[in-house]
Amino acid sequence: MRFLMTTAISVVFLACADCPECPPCEEKPKATVEIRADGGLVETDAGVSPTGSGKQPKEVTYYPLHGRAGFDKVNIWEKPDMDTLRLGYMRKGQRTMLGDPEFTSESCPKGWYKLPKGGFVCQGRGMLVGTKPRYIHRPPPPPRVDELDPYRHGFIRKDWTPVYKRIPAQEEIWSPPVTDPPPEGEDEQDGGTFEAQVRPPCDPDEEKKKEEEEEAAQAEPVASETDENKEEEIPCSDYRRYAKINYKAIRDFMSRGFWTSVSNRLRDDDTRQYYYETIKGNYIPGNAVHLIRPPTFRGYEVLGDSPLPGVIVRSRNASFFQQRNSKFRGIGPADRLSVYRVLSQSEGKGVKFYEIEGNRWLKSTQVEYFSMREIPDGVGQNDKWIFIDLSRQSLVAYNGAMPVYATLISSGLAGDEETETPTGKFKIEFKHLTDDMAGYIGDNEDVYSVSDVPWVQYIHRNVALHASFWHSRYGTPKSHGCINLAPADARFLFDWSDPPLPDTWYAVAMPKKGPFTWVIIEGKTPK
Repeated sequence: MRFLMTTAISVVFLACADCPECPPCEEKPKATVEIRADGGLVETDAGVSPTGSGKQPKEVTYYPLHGRAGFDKVNIWEKPDMDTLRLGYMRKGQRTMLGDPEFTSESCPKGWYKLPKGGFVCQGRGMLVGTKPRYIHRPPPPPRVDELDPYRHGFIRKDWTPVYKRIPAQEEIWSPPVTDPPPEGEDEQDGGTFEAQVRPPCDPDEEKKKEEEEEAAQAEPVASETDENKEEEIPCSDYRRYAKINYKAIRDFMSRGFWTSVSNRLRDDDTRQYYYETIKGNYIPGNAVHLIRPPTFRGYEVLGDSPLPGVIVRSRNASFFQQRNSKFRGIGPADRLSVYRVLSQSEGKGVKFYEIEGNRWLKSTQVEYFSMREIPDGVGQNDKWIFIDLSRQSLVAYNGAMPVYATLISSGLAGDEETETPTGKFKIEFKHLTDDMAGYIGDNEDVYSVSDVPWVQYIHRNVALHASFWHSRYGTPKSHGCINLAPADARFLFDWSDPPLPDTWYAVAMPKKGPFTWVIIEGKTPK
C-alpha cells in the first residue's frame, strides 16, 4: 500500500513536468549547475549562489527569486545582519518572493535576500532560494486564516500517549512495560498461574520519598506487616527510558488534557490503526485524540448602525423583561453571551434596566454594559488602544476616541502571583498567527501544553492576548495569566491591531518607531 502511494506521487510529478497547462513544479535540489539567462545567478544543489559579496548590500528594486522556509522558524532581520532587530519570522513551508542585494557576511556566507515587505533572510539559515519554488518534504498545511482556528485541535484522552516520528510498524506500537516472569522453575511452585502486570510509571518525587523512607527505616527499624498480610508492590518503570531503548519510533509522550494541532487522519493498512498527523509532522494514535469545535461567540463590533452603548449577557440565568406601567416583568430566558445595542435606560425598584430591540429589556446585574471612555494619558489621538477591566472581565478596543470592538475576556486567576494578570500600560510587542504554550503552576501541580494557540499578541513577558478554543467561560477568570478571548474576538483584534502582519509572514514584531497598539489593564481580578 505504501509502495503504491509513493509510485502515484512520482507519476504526478512526471505528469506535472510534461503538462503545459499544469502549474510550475516545485524545484527539488539538483546535482547539476544551471546559469541564469542573464548570467547573474548560479543554481546549485545548495540553492542560489550570490553573485557578489560587497561591503554594502545593493539596493533591491525587483524580486525575481523564489524563497521557501525550510526550518520550523526562519527569522527575518531588519538589516542583513543578525545583530539587528528581528522583525518577525516565517514558518516551514511558507513561500515568498526575494530580491538579491548581492551581499554576504561572515554569519551568512550563502547570501542575504530581501523580502518585498522589508527585512532580510539568510540562505543557509532555513531559507531555501531558487529560480523556481523550492521543494521541501512534507510541509505543514498553510494556516486557515479565514477560520476561527487556523488549525484543527484536539485534546489528549489519556496519560502516556505516544507521539511517533513516523507511522509505526506493528512491533513499534507502544506497550507499557510489564512485570518480569519468575525464574524458571519457580512458576511451577505457584501452579503456573503467573500473569504479567503493567508496571506503573515512576514518579521522581515518589521515588525520592521512598528512598528517604527506606533510609529512615534502616536507621530506626519499625514493626511491619507480616509477609502473609503485606500486599506485594508492583515495581515502577521509567517509561521514557524504556521507550528510548525499545521503541525507536517514539519521539515523546503527551499527558491527558494536553492539546495538539492536527492536519490529517490516516489509516495504516498494515496495522489497521488510525493516526492523526500533527502540524509538526508527528503521528498520534487516533483513539487518543478528541477533536473539538471552537466556540462561535463573537463580541460587539461597533459600526455606524451599532454604536455604543451595548451589552453582552453574562449570566446563565438571564431573562428578558417587558415594561408595563413602570414595572418590569420577566417574559423568557436570554441566552448567555448574546450581544445587543442599548436603545435607552430605565430604573425599576433600584435596579437599572437596558432597552434593546423588540421592546425588550435586560437587567443590569445580568449583563456587561459597554460605554465610551476618554483617551488615556500618553495615548495619541490617532493611536489604537485596548482597555481591559479585570474587575469586569471586559475589553474595549479604540481607534483614537472611537470604539471599534467590545467583548468579554477570561483573565488570569486571582490569588496567585503566577496566574494573576498584571495591570499597567503595555504595547503589543510580538504577534504570532499561532504559538505553542506550555508550562506548570506551583510544584508541577498544574501542567499544561497547547500546540498552536491561535491569534497570539504578547504584551509583557509571557502574557498575551490570544484565542482560547478549549473553553467558553468568557467573563470569568480562567487562565494562567494571559487574556483569553473567543476565537472570533482574538482574530478580529489580531487583524485590526498594529503592527499589521505582512503577507507570507507568520509573526511580526513591534517596530521601533511604530505604529503601536497600546494595552491598558486596570482593575482587580474577582476571586
